[in-house]
Parts: sequence; C-alpha cells; structure tokens
Amino acid sequence: MPVVPNAWIAVLPDHAVICDLAVDPYLLDATPRIVRGIEGIPQGDLDRWEFAPDDPAWDALPAEIPTGERRTVVSCYSWPGVRPEPCMHVYGSQLAPLLEVLLSAGGLEGIRPEGSYFEQALARGSLRHWQDQPAPAPPVGAGALDA
Repeated sequence: MPVVPNAWIAVLPDHAVICDLAVDPYLLDATPRIVRGIEGIPQGDLDRWEFAPDDPAWDALPAEIPTGERRTVVSCYSWPGVRPEPCMHVYGSQLAPLLEVLLSAGGLEGIRPEGSYFEQALARGSLRHWQDQPAPAPPVGAGALDA
C-alpha cells in the first residue's frame, strides 16, 4: 500500500514538484505486492530524472496503478550517481549531526522526543513515533491500490 495514494496529489498546487527520494519500484507480481511510496509517479534513473505531468513515462506505468493526479516529479534510483561527490558531501553534512546525537544517546531508546532539534527529528522519524499516531483520514474520494 502506498504512503501517499495518487488521489492525495490533487491537494498539491499545479506548480508543485514532487521530489521522490525513496525511488522504490513497482513489483506487482511479488508477495506481498510492492508499490511506490508515492503512488502513480514514474521512476527515474541516471539517464532521466525529471518528469513533467504530460511526460509519456506516466502512461508507461502498469495499467492498475492510478496516475490521474500528476505534478512534475524528480526521481532517480541513484541520486548520488547524478553528481556523486557533491551528493555525498550534502548527505554527510545532513547525517553527521543525527548520527552524533544518536550515538551519544546510546541509540534510539535514549532519544528524547522533546529534546534538541536533532533529537526531535530522530524521534519524529522513528517507526515508534508513527506507530503511536492515529492514521490520517484520506481526502474525500481518495483511493489506493489494493494490497
């Protein structure tokens, strides 16, 4: 089941750009089925990572994947491959403070949800946090690919 059903994209303005960082595939024959986190968007690669709403890549997706709601998408299964060295510097600078806090806290169990900026980010990004939250109600008329 996708994290963001295609119908939810409708709430984004027409000029929105979806940045696909997970770049998971569609593996509909797998058990369980594997779908993209953001339903109905094309998957990029090192040769092509920008997709306008009228790009033919949308129509090349499996027929059972809803693609009616479209915005510009940037997606690449290997972002560091586009510009490897600068990407690794950015990733490193973003991850270093999180890793330092995580290590100094002795692991996720030592992270305080009300603590520093980075502790809060780690707490909000943990599965434990999201398992404790009620699921948001989908927009009216939103449908998702059946699992």
